[in-house]
Amino acid sequence: MNEIWEAAATLRFQVYRERPESNPTMKPEFSDKLMALDGKDVKLSGYMIPITSSRKHEKFLLSVLPVLQCMYCGQNGIPPMIEIFMESESVQFTETPITVKGRLRLNEDYSKGAEIQLHAAELIGQ
Repeated sequence: MNEIWEAAATLRFQVYRERPESNPTMKPEFSDKLMALDGKDVKLSGYMIPITSSRKHEKFLLSVLPVLQCMYCGQNGIPPMIEIFMESESVQFTETPITVKGRLRLNEDYSKGAEIQLHAAELIGQ
């Protein structure tokens, strides 16, 4: 785990209702550590979590832990994950760690993906 993953682990959620009769909604709360990284170019290593069924991916989640390989996952919470948007190349799925670099963005709008994202990402290690 590096400083980027440590900052990602500080993400919290606030449950709120727009009106007393409306359904509860969760809104992300970004720590100062995360806010300081918004818009910065970062390098990140982790494990691919596919979003779609395919061998190659232009968009996927990256996890600090290999959740697809862990029979105990879900017992101690969900590890931090960051949504990756590749710049131009697709990445072949692998169960081994990969390293990507790109621009970190914070997202409050669920219709636009995960709360923490890496845009214009490039694969720099596999």
